[in-house]
Amino acid sequence: MFVFGILLIGGIITLFIRLQRGFIGIILSGIALMVLIFWIKEMKGFFSEEKYLFGTSNSENELEESWLYDLFEENDEKILIAKVPGPKKAIKAKSLNNKLEIFGGQKFFKVLTMPKKISINSVEYKNGVLQVRFKEDSKILSRS
Repeated sequence: MFVFGILLIGGIITLFIRLQRGFIGIILSGIALMVLIFWIKEMKGFFSEEKYLFGTSNSENELEESWLYDLFEENDEKILIAKVPGPKKAIKAKSLNNKLEIFGGQKFFKVLTMPKKISINSVEYKNGVLQVRFKEDSKILSRS
């Protein structure tokens, strides 16, 4: 990519030198300038798409806003399925009274508050998807 930029700048300089030789040089220089502007816009678009596709974000809010999760109930057990950034060794789920804390890679941290005290039965993580199975205590905690 860097080499391409150097070659492009070299080509533009060559065309500007031709500018001294007449009208055709002016036309070629104008075309080169339009092509340069076009490619700069294309490269900006490419890098912004790459940031979105590969998850390299400078904004912590972007990750929080795009966090996906769902909560299911199966018999007496609840199941949380969530998209959490890895790696696998950074993934943790903790229960603290009525709060479910989820830790992941890239400084990811979320807390879900439940109406009752919970205890985690199992935690599984595969391909960026976290599955936490937990039970709720029958006693409802006060919200303070």
